[in-house]
Amino acid sequence: MKKLKMIVAASALFLAAGAASADSIAVITSVDGKGIGITKDEIANIYLGNSSTYGDGVQGQPVDHADGAQVRKKFFKTMLDKSEQDFDRHWSTRRFSGRGKPPRQLGSDAEVKQWVSSNPGSIGYINGKSMDKSVKLLLIIP
Repeated sequence: MKKLKMIVAASALFLAAGAASADSIAVITSVDGKGIGITKDEIANIYLGNSSTYGDGVQGQPVDHADGAQVRKKFFKTMLDKSEQDFDRHWSTRRFSGRGKPPRQLGSDAEVKQWVSSNPGSIGYINGKSMDKSVKLLLIIP
């Protein structure tokens, strides 16, 4: 049964990879990274600092885009149901109370892919048109 679930999840990722487009966002990890079948809630919890793991205990170290990036605005709205300002306020409160630091911010899809591919366990998001074989697709956000 476990093998069947992995085959189904791998097939879904293969199909989703073809569905990546300029309008979509690809949630990614390193090629060596584990994590097939991550959920929207798991991603939200990692980015909001409520959890550091997803799936079967995979450590997820999030990386973010710079303030004002269109992909960042769409990711926050779709995945976190927050604006950039709400996200920043959330992390200001957490940081002030000593409950962590926000995800590292990078300036472009290329930088996010480079960071994710070089740091096993990291998780990031990029514009779907930037998806390539240097990273592993976890989820497509249409």
